[in-house]
Amino acid sequence: MGCSCSSSSVAYKTHSHSDFSSLGGNFSEVGKAVLAVLLTKHGVYENSLWRRSSGRVLGCVQSPPGCFFLDQLITQDMEQTHSDFLPERICDIISHAEQYVDIVTLTPPNGKFNLSIAKALKALHDKGKPITLRMLVGNVIGWGRTNGHKVLEDLTQQQEYPIPKHDTKLSLYIGSYNIGATSWNHCKIIAVDGKRLLQGGHNLWDKDYLCTNPIRDISMEAEGAVAHDGHKVANRMWEFLKNTESSTSHKRKLPDFVPILSESCCEIVSWPLDNNKPDPYDGEVPVVGPEDVAMISCGRLAAIHEEEDAQIPSTGYNPSDSALLAMICAARKSLKFSIQDVGPVCKDLPGVGLWSPLGWPTEFLAALGSAMCQRGVDVEIILSGPGCKGYGYGWTCTDVAVELVKVVRGLQGVSDEQVRVMLDLNLRMCYMRSSGGQCDWPGQACGNHAKFFIVDDKTYYMGSQNLYKCDLAEWGVIVDDKKETDRIMEAYWMPAWEASYKQNRDCNLDAIFEKLSVSSVSPNLADLSDEEREAWFLAEEAAGLGSKRTTKNLHVWVKRGKNMAAAQDVYLKVRVVNSKGETKESFRSTTCFSGSKDPVWNEQFSFMDLGDPSSMSLVINIFDQRTLSVLGLGSMWTDDLVADEKLGSAKIDLGTLSKTG
Repeated sequence: MGCSCSSSSVAYKTHSHSDFSSLGGNFSEVGKAVLAVLLTKHGVYENSLWRRSSGRVLGCVQSPPGCFFLDQLITQDMEQTHSDFLPERICDIISHAEQYVDIVTLTPPNGKFNLSIAKALKALHDKGKPITLRMLVGNVIGWGRTNGHKVLEDLTQQQEYPIPKHDTKLSLYIGSYNIGATSWNHCKIIAVDGKRLLQGGHNLWDKDYLCTNPIRDISMEAEGAVAHDGHKVANRMWEFLKNTESSTSHKRKLPDFVPILSESCCEIVSWPLDNNKPDPYDGEVPVVGPEDVAMISCGRLAAIHEEEDAQIPSTGYNPSDSALLAMICAARKSLKFSIQDVGPVCKDLPGVGLWSPLGWPTEFLAALGSAMCQRGVDVEIILSGPGCKGYGYGWTCTDVAVELVKVVRGLQGVSDEQVRVMLDLNLRMCYMRSSGGQCDWPGQACGNHAKFFIVDDKTYYMGSQNLYKCDLAEWGVIVDDKKETDRIMEAYWMPAWEASYKQNRDCNLDAIFEKLSVSSVSPNLADLSDEEREAWFLAEEAAGLGSKRTTKNLHVWVKRGKNMAAAQDVYLKVRVVNSKGETKESFRSTTCFSGSKDPVWNEQFSFMDLGDPSSMSLVINIFDQRTLSVLGLGSMWTDDLVADEKLGSAKIDLGTLSKTG
């Protein structure tokens, strides 16, 4: 049986803009909110880790193809061929290179993916031109060290596509790294000549994507300046590898099969010349084309920041974290997520259940809760089904809703009735399904590896970054265009949602409140030991109930400013200091507000576990972004400056507050 849908990755046609001369004028309110945060908190990384960009979207790349959500079943005769278009498309993209190729992926390709890249390299060799290809991968903890020499052999010595080592103008480099036990590359980027880009969620693994019961995933193919951005973030990672490799070279003597445990390990292998290092990509940014749309590329380097950027305050690391949160905070109507998980990596402990030392993403959950309870935003989420093959941690939709309620109950001004309305009217969750139901063949739930969400049906993010807690290097693209968002909703979101969601099937109120409930009979706290009393307090707090112990947290609500005519682009920095004037926690920064002397921020910040708040003070400083720019100072450096007193500053003794404990 054949599939009637096209195997091409181009799922829809592009459209034209009459005038794209000024990118700044083409961003929506969502895009402007993201840019305001990036400029304020992460200005030092502009044009390296994030960029006001553009590009022409060639299509969404779904595997399996979108027809398998609703119209077609993956039958036995196509179980090994249903997504062969994907490695074929990768081969075609790379084969068009004239100068430079970057491949950044989790681990080296295997199977048909490896063969497709080998075929592309043979095509590049046959051109007889000097072309560079860099492949950067992660050393995933417990999976063994990447053998760069073996990867190069697999790419250049395929029987069908051999490349003579001593008679080629190609220059190939394999780089791999991990920093300690928790950080490595997780980006998925193929960038060619600064002109062509494939990026998103796809790993390059046969058995997960091309065989029986495939993982559901999505990436995007584009051309234009955004491809240049993919090379630039790769430059930053290769710079780290070149600076670090010599200090960890002794660890390369370990056999390949020895799992990486906790040591840092960096390696560069070159071909055909040994012990060579690649020059960085230095191509020009392509001009904006008539069919290009507004985009924001954004990434994070995780532990590389700590190794390479010690001179920069840590509050400015990882720009994409702030960008994705700003998108959610900018939502006014709807949020649609197709993601693997919300809950973190965990272990199923006997007698305990799922447990994780990482914790849940409370900032993300608070932003979601605030959107629903305070702005009436509708939220729809598609997750991996529990029990899928390695692409889900086992958290249920009910687990996610329960953790969301716990966080929302702590937001200022949110009532229990608002929480109930949120669960009943605003929040809808389900597990990924397809035309075959929960799986394409019996035996496993359907895995969802997408990292994709839509804001107000006009802006979307697609990339490698998950929303649960982890500290990996990531990169993705925000497409800030209504027509392109309409197209991807039609090609991907609407079929996926129709196949996956049914009211009250995967998440319902009764199950949520049953899981939230605790015994109504409280113990006599005087009869408990200190350890038992602390356990009771923690149980109350974990259930989202008010604990009887005194909290030592400070919640600050920045509402608005008045008569700030002297400020051009104003924002606030909020911090807590001790009696010596030392900052207790990092600064909290509001978004940068332009165009009004009466800015309305309406943003909330929390300072947790303050110890003895009565000896501390809250310090608020007002900054003018334009003044700092004139001085030549990026916003990253303002943490050590005193605000212009003409704009305003304040210091509040927390000991004077009525609820200080």
